[in-house]
Amino acid sequence: MLWVALRFSPLTAESLERIAAWACQFTPKVSLEPPRELLMEVAGSLRRFGGSQGLLEKLLAGLAATGFEAAHAAAPTARAALWLARGGRRVLEEVPVEAACGEEALELLRGIGVRNLGELLALPREGLARRCGQALVDDLDEEDRDLLQNGLFIGRAIDSKKESLGRGDFLVRGVMGVDGNSGSIAIGDTIVAGERVQFHLRDARTAREDLEMMLSPQSLFGAPSGALLFSCNGRGTRLYDEPDGDISAITGCFRGLDVAGFFCAGEIGPIGGKNFLHGHTASLALIRSPAPERKNS
Repeated sequence: MLWVALRFSPLTAESLERIAAWACQFTPKVSLEPPRELLMEVAGSLRRFGGSQGLLEKLLAGLAATGFEAAHAAAPTARAALWLARGGRRVLEEVPVEAACGEEALELLRGIGVRNLGELLALPREGLARRCGQALVDDLDEEDRDLLQNGLFIGRAIDSKKESLGRGDFLVRGVMGVDGNSGSIAIGDTIVAGERVQFHLRDARTAREDLEMMLSPQSLFGAPSGALLFSCNGRGTRLYDEPDGDISAITGCFRGLDVAGFFCAGEIGPIGGKNFLHGHTASLALIRSPAPERKNS
């Protein structure tokens, strides 16, 4: 799913309803968030408008032509899109807590120094629900519940002795099944006693961020002459809300780059200095001319 939130300056209920009716030309899934916001689920309309950027451009241009302007944001869930639009941020963790909480919860959170959603998300859920209400916890976890529909995965830490683990430190495998009676789970790999593991979810936004983060330092070596991309058949439009998700990230970093490749049912690539067979990944090879040899003077 892809939700777009529109946040207007104060306006009448009649005006909000009129804008909602006008917005139905972009998607039939439009809902009111009185007194000044609209939500639109647009995943089914992306191809018609040339992707999310094309849809947003036409939507905002149409609003301006009718005399309205709105802060806007897009996210995989309705609540995240609303919070981003209210907070005027591109990253959910940077959104001020005021965008998500009522006055009673705000007073408590400010008192313990919580300023943004990143800090709020780090709080233990049980205590947060007790002090601020279960509804807030449900809203915070909405995106994870939605992503869980794409499957649950488990990551094996390549170095279990490493003190702090983050991106690039896990070999991710699929969860094959769960036995509720014994409390055990089956995964597509072998785990040894004492090994550190962590559950993972599939997320188009994070997948793109990972790819862009890996591509960024490559710009220091100049533009490659070509590239080969081997992408899991679980990516593409099965992961992203529009076609060419991986390709657009690559050509966004290296404009005009020729890319060839194909979809796979398993990709080979390194984690922690060792090569593994992966699933749901993209392996990319950048092709460059060899650097000229330096001559000793």
